[in-house]
Amino acid sequence: MPDEAKLAQTGFHKNIGNTKLSLGYYLEARKFNKEYLKQDYYYFEMAGLLFELKKFNFAARFYEKAIELKTEYRLSKALLADSYIHQGQYEKGIKLLDEFLTEEYDNNDIQKDESYLKFLCFNSPLLNNYPKFQNREPDKEYKEL
Repeated sequence: MPDEAKLAQTGFHKNIGNTKLSLGYYLEARKFNKEYLKQDYYYFEMAGLLFELKKFNFAARFYEKAIELKTEYRLSKALLADSYIHQGQYEKGIKLLDEFLTEEYDNNDIQKDESYLKFLCFNSPLLNNYPKFQNREPDKEYKEL
């Protein structure tokens, strides 16, 4: 299957909820066209799939790469902050949320309500000596549910 067809399959499977299969097609498309490794959207999309699969550490790395490549996705920093928070890196996540909210303060084209709520809910305990980092095992916790 040509790389364009593989990339098309990623979107199809992502939209119907086959996250793992979609991720597999992204990885396969990358093998056939190395240009994807230079594209911010590739890393942004991969990060989203990894986040959905609760692979927050890997999602964070891919969001970081998308940001490094100057992604146009305005929510990238907020999503990276979510990845950090899910890993238990509260201080790091809150600092990034603060940066995102400051940068996007005047931008009414994107929803920021959820980011404000997360900032307030996580920042307040940190200001009151709550641990800035917590060793979390989200995969283990998810399976126990």
